[in-house]
Amino acid sequence: MRFLLDVNLSPKLIWEFQRLGYVCDHVAMVLDRNAKNREIVEFANRTSMILVSKDSDFIQFSRAGGLHTPLIWLRCGNMSAKDTCALLRRRLADALASIDAGLPIVEIRQD
Repeated sequence: MRFLLDVNLSPKLIWEFQRLGYVCDHVAMVLDRNAKNREIVEFANRTSMILVSKDSDFIQFSRAGGLHTPLIWLRCGNMSAKDTCALLRRRLADALASIDAGLPIVEIRQD
């Protein structure tokens, strides 16, 4: 599985995904940092990357059929990168199981 982190997430999270054995990029590394949500969706679709974001706008893209890849929606408010990494370690396996079961949108909530 490959992941694309939205601009609202720290690039430091890339290391956590890589530590867990996944390929991960950040929007700021593959697109312009000011890329519009539509451009991010198009890139995720083109590369078949799972989009990871805190932005609820991507829910609408997914529900309208514009986002063809899964979305992991982080519902954790403002957290440090360290705390977000810890949250991912605890919850990513369950989120990926939900994606494998066919859910297009998976929420990861703060404890």
